[in-house]
Parts: sequence; structure tokens; C-alpha cells
Amino acid sequence: MPDRFKSPADDVPMDAVSVLETVESFTDRTGAKITYGGKQACYRLGLDDILMPDAGAVPQRGSPLQHGSS
Repeated sequence: MPDRFKSPADDVPMDAVSVLETVESFTDRTGAKITYGGKQACYRLGLDDILMPDAGAVPQRGSPLQHGSS
């Protein structure tokens, strides 16, 4: 990709992610089964759950994204 399309990556702090109570309350009310672990978020049809990465496993902005199933 030509350099003119690239932007410098900003450093993203890897501190603990704050929990937003309104978001937690909303997701609890949906009844969705959410499992934590892995390195990327995805819906797993066979397990009928949503996999969310642990806060420390979220890639920093500017790092290459990897697509695929967990």
C-alpha cells in the first residue's frame, strides 16, 4: 500500500479497561452468553456464545488484524 494511505499508529495505553455499568447492565439483560478469553471477539455458532478477549489481549491500534475463527 502506498505510504500516502498509511497513518502513523497512535500509542494506545494498555491499562485496565474501565467497566461501564450501563453497558454491563444492558448485556446482562440481553441474556447473551458471553465467554472471556482468546485474542479476538467473535460469535461461536456451535457454542451459541460471544467470545470476548481478556482486556490485556486486545491488540493495540496499528497492529495487524487477524481474521478467522477462534
